[in-house]
Amino acid sequence: MTRPSLATGRCTRASSQAVVANQAAGLCLDVGANRGDYARAVLERTACSVVAFEPLPSTFEQLAKLAHEHPSRFEAIEAAVGDREGTTTLHVDPANSALASTSVDVRHVPYVHPAHTVDVRLRTLDAVWDALLAPRFDAITLLKIDVEGCEHEVLRGAQRLLAIAPPTFVQVEMNWHHLFTGTTLRMLAAHLPGYRLLQLVPYGCGYVPRDVNDARSNMYAFTNFVFVRRDVRLPGLTYARDRGCRRITAR
Repeated sequence: MTRPSLATGRCTRASSQAVVANQAAGLCLDVGANRGDYARAVLERTACSVVAFEPLPSTFEQLAKLAHEHPSRFEAIEAAVGDREGTTTLHVDPANSALASTSVDVRHVPYVHPAHTVDVRLRTLDAVWDALLAPRFDAITLLKIDVEGCEHEVLRGAQRLLAIAPPTFVQVEMNWHHLFTGTTLRMLAAHLPGYRLLQLVPYGCGYVPRDVNDARSNMYAFTNFVFVRRDVRLPGLTYARDRGCRRITAR
């Protein structure tokens, strides 16, 4: 079985970055960067610097090449991100490195076929922020988390960061992995009480506001959500109806 393709990476990148592009230059934390497609798009379409995390050694080599293209704005860290410091086991599907997960339950996802494991370093965002980033950055514009079912652990390991430097935007992906890890969107939202929720809609339609307490927002479908800090206003955007969707366009 192949991975569901309800929302493509290209569409979700375009929608989220339409918002970020209207913000002042800042910092994007790309957790689960894989080969760097998302990071590259942020670097090319916004003024943000990017710190990207990727634990799989072979994939990290490709990601790290972005540093040659954007030496002053990009940094790659070879590590998984979770709720403790140490090491962890990555379960890898050799046919698609983007589906690698630190959850042993990945074996239950019908479109993932983990054939081997790799022991990798594990960091928390709190530790990385304190040691590496706080001296260099005042705030975080975008925290993007795409870790195949382990988003809850990433947020649990970022409690101090979320309190002292809450990102303007937090993007997460929800998919079948979360069914087997027992994670709901409502659980993720509990770590982000000062945020409102938008669902990124495929095919260039922009976004739709969602309620985390609505069962329809907690379905295990392949889709991306953006939490927007409630004190943030987006004066650089206009919102217009188009083909039944709400579209984001830069003004």
